[in-house]
Amino acid sequence: MEHILDISIDGLKELGRGATSIVYQLDDEKIIKVYYPWMKREDIEKERNSSRSAFIKGIPTAITFHLARVGDSFGVIYELVDADTLAGAMGREPGQMEHYAREAAGILGKLHHTVYNKGELPDTRDSWWKLYEMGLNRFLSDEEGNRIHEMIYGLPERNTFIHGDYHAFNIMVRNGELILIDVGDASAGDPVLDLACTYMACMILPEQSKLKHTKNLVLSPEEWKQFWRVFFDRYMELEEMESGKDLYEKKIERFALLRMSITRALIPGMTDDEKKESIRLLIDRVLEEE
Repeated sequence: MEHILDISIDGLKELGRGATSIVYQLDDEKIIKVYYPWMKREDIEKERNSSRSAFIKGIPTAITFHLARVGDSFGVIYELVDADTLAGAMGREPGQMEHYAREAAGILGKLHHTVYNKGELPDTRDSWWKLYEMGLNRFLSDEEGNRIHEMIYGLPERNTFIHGDYHAFNIMVRNGELILIDVGDASAGDPVLDLACTYMACMILPEQSKLKHTKNLVLSPEEWKQFWRVFFDRYMELEEMESGKDLYEKKIERFALLRMSITRALIPGMTDDEKKESIRLLIDRVLEEE
């Protein structure tokens, strides 16, 4: 049986937080991702195993170490990638934006040509539906929930590697090389769900950058749109899908709006009234596209 380390986070520097965890710097070489107490150990272990599997498959990602216990919670220890985020690098070197956009598209294309055996990774559709049930379902009617379910499970079953949260804050630049972090959400599914996360980060979130509970996005909304345009054009070129590009982008946009709705429902610190207003504007756009 695996030995579980007991870790104290007292005095550790917080690096960031999300819907399911808080990340702290453990020492000069490692970080620890501490999950909220309601996260089940089995789900955390699945995330850790997904990260390890990606590294073994040759995907450029941070090394995954041990499972740890932190008070009433569990955490996973990762290599500290001593580098800037892709977003930060583009903020410092705006002239390199198009180069980085093409490089990021190339890596995502490589991910989407990495195939797993059935059952090796969770189904991405299940992961999205689980996130939906964690919060967004409280703000929608049963009929709307059924339509969201049909939308997600209307996608075909695939064994394609999906990062799960592919955007410029989850890509590091070290000595000119792009390295992925936060690969614990990896799953197997339709590439449109990865592209939706990138679209959300580039085309939707920047437009909401002045709202409460939205982090500093480094670049302007116009710059993020430029990044998406170069990134998406390069991805479609590599996938030889240029003829159906416009229709495919509309499909991506719809799933991106759904992902933004899911994210809004899970953001800590917002009241239900604040969430409800923001979510309704987004979800109406999702459902009107049917």
